[in-house]
Amino acid sequence: MSGTPTVSVVTAVFNGAGELDETMASVLGQVDCPLEYILVDDGSTDGSAAILDGWAARDPRVVVVHQQNAGLTRALIRGCRLARGDYIARQDVGDSSLPGRFSAQAALLRQDAGLAFTACYHQLVGPRGEALADPATGLGAAPNRLENRDGSSLPSPHHGTVMFRKAAYLQAGEYRPEFYFAQDVDLWSRLIEVGDLAYVPRVLYQVKFDLASITARHRPAQEKLRSLAAEATSLRRAGKSEADVLGLASAIRPGGPADLQAQGARDGRAAAAYFVGSCLAQRRDPRARAYFIEALRRDPLHFKSWYKLILAALTAWVPPL
Repeated sequence: MSGTPTVSVVTAVFNGAGELDETMASVLGQVDCPLEYILVDDGSTDGSAAILDGWAARDPRVVVVHQQNAGLTRALIRGCRLARGDYIARQDVGDSSLPGRFSAQAALLRQDAGLAFTACYHQLVGPRGEALADPATGLGAAPNRLENRDGSSLPSPHHGTVMFRKAAYLQAGEYRPEFYFAQDVDLWSRLIEVGDLAYVPRVLYQVKFDLASITARHRPAQEKLRSLAAEATSLRRAGKSEADVLGLASAIRPGGPADLQAQGARDGRAAAAYFVGSCLAQRRDPRARAYFIEALRRDPLHFKSWYKLILAALTAWVPPL
């Protein structure tokens, strides 16, 4: 690819064949910002590799790297190290960047040298594209907040919505491989020490909530790592060593002795289905029933789903079974 891109978009891919084309089209269709699209195939076995290579053959902006499966964090580290742009943007498989996303976030970074990273508002949709929330709310629920140097507090951004300066990313110490999950929360806690965060106050990213997502399948381990990231931040800012906390974080891996997801895998997917159903129920969408039934299929003792099904039938907004 000739010329230097302004933005390097980085995506880690593991068995995303069913959604790759839509995701990649949403990125490469944005021609108002010079970009390269770096995709790290993390040992996919479902045909993703061939799809990626096909895009690379058609579009010189696409850079594909194939590697043995090493997990999301290590794939992102490799992709970010290949980035040639001044700014690095994240993009997850299954999600879509809406028109104008990259140019708007890059403009914010150009206008304010004090910013280390930017994000945008996002819309949350269900596994079949169902609207789960009013996109006007923009930020959605955030597990923690970040404080800028002027004292202003902003929600921690959704991972896929972020664009950061490559220089700030390197200064902050990159993604850390100790965090197999919650690598974004750990990185944001260090980027905010380098510079500020700002949001483009527009919905420029669509997040698809998948019942098989990391959040659904590995929520306990993810929450434990978020807690360790917060502990590491407190130690670092007090001038103390993070080594012990990083050691604990490095032990939390899928299938490992400290992987808390094993006991919660079934409940995690049940809870994810219940969440989607609840969002749809609030909008009086009859498709909610199918997700409550899915939650009960995975966990017959998921009492909240039983309650919501009975309530829906009594209030007559969902047809009876």
